[in-house]
Amino acid sequence: MSSIYQSDVEFVYKSREIKLEECRITCETGTRPTIGDFADKFKEYGVETRLYDLYSMTFKPVDPLNTDIISIRVLRTFQIR
Repeated sequence: MSSIYQSDVEFVYKSREIKLEECRITCETGTRPTIGDFADKFKEYGVETRLYDLYSMTFKPVDPLNTDIISIRVLRTFQIR
């Protein structure tokens, strides 16, 4: 059995457009999502990221020239199952 977490994520684009998305992360029972889990999830969106600020959970692209995304920020995460 696994735990499912839902996160509200903010994507900031070079055009200064901001999009809010919901993403789900599956973890083993009794564990919470890690920084690596979020980085892997953002790879599904086609962006390889690194953690920029731990306090605000802000990620930035490793290669910013090849993407339209400036930053990705995890706003909140909660367990849904």
